[in-house]
Amino acid sequence: MQGLVLQLEQARYHRFHHEIDMTLKFLSWRTGHGTLTRSRIDQLSAVNDGTASYCKKGIILYEDHAWKLHLQQSPGYPSGHVIPLMITDMSQKLLPRWSHRTTDTKVLSLLHGHDLCFNAFKARITGSDNNQCIVCNEADSNTHRIFSCPLGNCSYRTCLIHLQNHESPGWSVLSSANINNLTAFRSLAQLVVTYSKGT
Repeated sequence: MQGLVLQLEQARYHRFHHEIDMTLKFLSWRTGHGTLTRSRIDQLSAVNDGTASYCKKGIILYEDHAWKLHLQQSPGYPSGHVIPLMITDMSQKLLPRWSHRTTDTKVLSLLHGHDLCFNAFKARITGSDNNQCIVCNEADSNTHRIFSCPLGNCSYRTCLIHLQNHESPGWSVLSSANINNLTAFRSLAQLVVTYSKGT
């Protein structure tokens, strides 16, 4: 089997390329290597020593690692920040399974801020001069809606106010070690993200 895999590795294109690549990434993570620094042959030989064995918990941990690595490579991710909570735990709080799609859209919009419901973003996209909030006439953005817009004057904002000085409120929420902040953020999104006809 090992010889077959090595032969496939020599081929530039083959149908199992993605599967082999994913297996090698898993082996790198399992053996404590964050990147593919070991030779591919050494990694393949590890299949016979139990390194490639896995269980449900191990796969969940690996998926968490893969998602966090993907997020850390995203544009705008703050240098040096870590995401302490498990991705699955964060997802269950921000986007629970029973949630309505409209609510999920509001949560994600408030998280990244790239939505036409925010007039500052809309003005940037359309070239309009009107970037003001319709409630308080300040520049309208997700940061404004989270921390200062009168729409969000409630206990949920109180839970999040300590994140106000962060350069990116979305990343600060994801970097929080307090899972209650995620619940508060979800509840706040339902109050401060509103859609009018034509938005």
